[in-house]
Amino acid sequence: MADPAWPRGRAPLRGRSVRRGPAAAPGEPFPLTPRARAKLPIAREISRRWVMALVAALTLVGAGIRVAVTHGLSAEEIRTGDQAHLSLDNLLTSLAHGGVKPPLLPVIEWCIVRLAGDGDFLVRLPALVAGALLIPVTAWLAGELFDRSTAVVAALLAAVAPILVWYSQDATGYELVALFGTLAVLAAVRAIRRGRPVDWALHAVAAALAVWSDWSGVLIVAATELVLLMELLRRRQTGAPLRPFLRGWGLDTLALAYQLAPLGVLFASQLHSSGGLAGVTTVSASGVSFNDAVSNLVWALFGFHASAVTTALAAAWPLAMLASLVLLGRGTDRRFTLLLVCGLVPVLGVLALGTAVPGAFDVRYGIAAVPPLFVLFSRMAIAWPRGRTAHVLVIATIAIVLVGSLVDQQTDSSNPRAFDYRQALRQVDKEAGPRAAVFYDPASLSVVFAHFAPGLDASPLTTHLPTRLQAGRVFVITSGADSGRPLALRNRELGALNATRRLVSHHTYPGVQVWRYR
Repeated sequence: MADPAWPRGRAPLRGRSVRRGPAAAPGEPFPLTPRARAKLPIAREISRRWVMALVAALTLVGAGIRVAVTHGLSAEEIRTGDQAHLSLDNLLTSLAHGGVKPPLLPVIEWCIVRLAGDGDFLVRLPALVAGALLIPVTAWLAGELFDRSTAVVAALLAAVAPILVWYSQDATGYELVALFGTLAVLAAVRAIRRGRPVDWALHAVAAALAVWSDWSGVLIVAATELVLLMELLRRRQTGAPLRPFLRGWGLDTLALAYQLAPLGVLFASQLHSSGGLAGVTTVSASGVSFNDAVSNLVWALFGFHASAVTTALAAAWPLAMLASLVLLGRGTDRRFTLLLVCGLVPVLGVLALGTAVPGAFDVRYGIAAVPPLFVLFSRMAIAWPRGRTAHVLVIATIAIVLVGSLVDQQTDSSNPRAFDYRQALRQVDKEAGPRAAVFYDPASLSVVFAHFAPGLDASPLTTHLPTRLQAGRVFVITSGADSGRPLALRNRELGALNATRRLVSHHTYPGVQVWRYR
């Protein structure tokens, strides 16, 4: 049964000022002029045809932005591509006994490599497709909750949101989690409003695919389950019929559990093989702190930037606190609450994960929260300003800020998530002779050397440094580890080289540093 608070028609625009003109005389024979029609006390809505055209255009623009990749493959992406060259049996075995990911993306990559090849574009193709599809899905969620104007603004924000663009260009499963997580939220909304079997089925499939894409998908699934529980409690309090909702939710839960059961077995095997929860994370963060929490929030909203830019943006966190107070002061309905739950539960889940495993506190695990939050921002931009001019100014300001952040993220060589291993290793391979010793740090860069410089004899930096008789030249290639114990160990070895050899050159590439000693 549909909730009276969520009518089947489109909700009127809250906060929009409507100018009332003089009442028309009964039987007025003359048609209204456009100016007179604009004065009628009717909420003006964009036509369905225009919405479809605008969302389609924004999807094409967003797809074009995502195809224009400006950074090289990371070590995690290379590892994903290398797995695709295994036989299917060996791939599944490696995932169970040493992998850190669910099987959906690796199996998709396995199929792509055999059907089309293993180029950089093809390896990133699943994320590119997911990123393009996320734009109309975000608009669909906004239109389902609010109206068509909000849907267009949500599509605009999803098209240029820096972090959504970044992970659309990354051969990982995080953009897939954002896509399927948003579909799961959409299905939960439709199940609450209509309760049709197709809506429950969409929720079960989308929620399962979110977890099959990455373990962090559990967080957005938990958010949608909490939303459904809140709806059940509300119906119980208001006396609305419970049996149809309980029947649909029960069948949905059984179908979801059936799809996730094999993943539970796989996850237990990965935990056992990796030695615990820390072994199945793919990042090495510095832990949970106030500065790191604010930085992750900045990354979620404005993308990845040099530390100076991130620090400047993080300094504006009091404005976010002020905005939250304004949100409470304006009053919200249950649609705002639903979006807040779907946005905050993944964030709190990442915070809890970072508390248990400090090295796993990273924004990528909460990316599924970004589309619901952008839908919320879109609604605020549409409903709160008074007058059409104010609407345009607010929306244009948000879009300009996001576009500027996107351009800086994609073009700044100081971006901490950008890597150019290809150029760095090409230069080392060119300069290193037969008596050169090549070291790298961290040890996980072995997959990078195997991919970009398979003929280069290199070893981790923790090995014993050679004497002058053993090696006339020494190259050290480093990436990441900007703080903590890994950086201390690296500095110790570099200090030993500085004490015994002469530093000839030091080159910096995006995400990579190369030292050359004699």
